[in-house]
Amino acid sequence: MTARPLLRLRLALAALILLLTVREANARDPIPGDACGTGGVGTNAFQWAGANPDGGYFNGMFCNGGTYTGIINFQSTGKVGIGTTTPLQNLQVVSSGDSGVQIGPTTATSGNANLYLSGKYSGTQNDALIVADWGGALHLQPSSSSDYVGLRNATATDVLVVTGSKVGIGTTAPTQPLDVRGSTSGIDAAFRSTPSTQNVVVLDNLTGAANMKNEISLQSNSTEKWSIGNDLNGNGSQNFFIWDSVGLASRLFINPLGSVGIGTTGPAAALDVAGEIRTTGNTLACSSSTTGAIRYNSSTRVFDYCGGAGPSWTAFGSSGSTPLSGLTAAMATNTINNAANAQTWNWNSLTTGNGLTLGSSSLTTGNLLNLSVTNASMTGDVLESATNSTANGASAIYVYRRAMMNGPTRNRDGFP
Repeated sequence: MTARPLLRLRLALAALILLLTVREANARDPIPGDACGTGGVGTNAFQWAGANPDGGYFNGMFCNGGTYTGIINFQSTGKVGIGTTTPLQNLQVVSSGDSGVQIGPTTATSGNANLYLSGKYSGTQNDALIVADWGGALHLQPSSSSDYVGLRNATATDVLVVTGSKVGIGTTAPTQPLDVRGSTSGIDAAFRSTPSTQNVVVLDNLTGAANMKNEISLQSNSTEKWSIGNDLNGNGSQNFFIWDSVGLASRLFINPLGSVGIGTTGPAAALDVAGEIRTTGNTLACSSSTTGAIRYNSSTRVFDYCGGAGPSWTAFGSSGSTPLSGLTAAMATNTINNAANAQTWNWNSLTTGNGLTLGSSSLTTGNLLNLSVTNASMTGDVLESATNSTANGASAIYVYRRAMMNGPTRNRDGFP
């Protein structure tokens, strides 16, 4: 009686060992698409589909309609893979289609969705990273045009937002492609570079050579006050300007030749000023490096120029200087010798007094005024004097002598 049960037990153990041996020889971890295992697993049920403790992992799948769909992999290292049996990170999700990961409520009104990325609690490299790999792009996209993507600080304030095609810094409602708004006085934007060769901020008009205009607008409460830029009229001209948006006028203009216009957009000289010029200050030293400089000497109330031997500050019109009228240089004797610019002096508004007075308190010999012509064929007059007045006592020329010397007294209108 006892032999039969023992035999049966031995046969059962042999069959189990054979079954396990065949299972081990033919074992293969199931993959999505394989038929679900038996054991009462129903549709949309989770089943442990494969286990390899020696290999250090367990696989779980969903049984849907008799076949496995999806896979979740648990590694002995603590890594978890969804859609992959070889996770490379602590959690790796692999998708073959457009599906991804959603963290948040199922409806728009059921609560806030949160995704937290945390680095180490201590040590170095505490950064939390989101990386787009394999040459792809990283996209953050709102669900509608009325929403925006925001970057918040530690106080949950949006410091950078992207809405539509506009970026806002310090505002959640940018009105320009880049809208920067500061909340306190001081610097709102700074552009800095570490290279010692140059620091560059680029304004590039990509419309072509027909319009090269780039402009920086200086505004107050959204109203432009001044602007600085190039190509004033937007016609492809290589010029630079400072524009008064209140006075609607160019205050400084540099044409393509480098000529500077102040108050004019058509400078005809290296410096062309439409209006008066005022200069003050006597601090500049006259030297070989400042030759050609001009100053107003407030002490002598005349203009000085830096030049001559030395050089030194010299008043215009003084001995050795060059007169402003374009006459030949005035040396020891002042000589007017300019056939191209005949001199005409008018005192049209003078009603009383003398228009021209020549006098000397030191002359002892010679003539105070000497007029002569050395050309023997001259047919004109050395001195011509005329008056249209018919009043009694009027004369074209009046010559008299204060004191009687050896000679007759000269009278009006001629000589004795």
